[in-house]
Amino acid sequence: MNKKSSFLPFVIGAILGVLAAVYLPGYVRPYLPDWLPGKETVVTATVMAKQRKDQQLLLAVDTKQGAVLITITNKADETDLLVEAGNTLEFTLAAYSPFVNDPRITRVIKSEQAPSPEPAKAAAPEARPPQGDKGSRDAKPQRQTTSGPAGAASKTTPSAKPPSVK
Repeated sequence: MNKKSSFLPFVIGAILGVLAAVYLPGYVRPYLPDWLPGKETVVTATVMAKQRKDQQLLLAVDTKQGAVLITITNKADETDLLVEAGNTLEFTLAAYSPFVNDPRITRVIKSEQAPSPEPAKAAAPEARPPQGDKGSRDAKPQRQTTSGPAGAASKTTPSAKPPSVK
């Protein structure tokens, strides 16, 4: 009698194990560590268009397999700030699908076309007129950028001297 009762829990456990292996990977995968192997592949794509819709972010991306529409609902605000049209994304997919919901974005590579804000900041101090003796001394060449040596250019430029001294 003891042998029959130990066989029934084994059969129930085997059935539950098979069902869990079939139906649970999609639910369990976000909680598993990264080193645990999965059947997902990393896809590299270029963002062609971006649109905000209510609490969702829609990204149209171009991959080697074809176009993909990504719908992001989790962390839509953060992704909207991070991703721009023309950027390159790396994300994971189990299999190619033209419509993807909330993929795991592993990397965002910014495009080189966006102008950097530094040239505008460097031009701003040069556009200011001298404000008198104290203002011209404070705005000496330490803030200005020149193509030659900074020390030699600052001593020879007449704009660095106050207007009253000739």
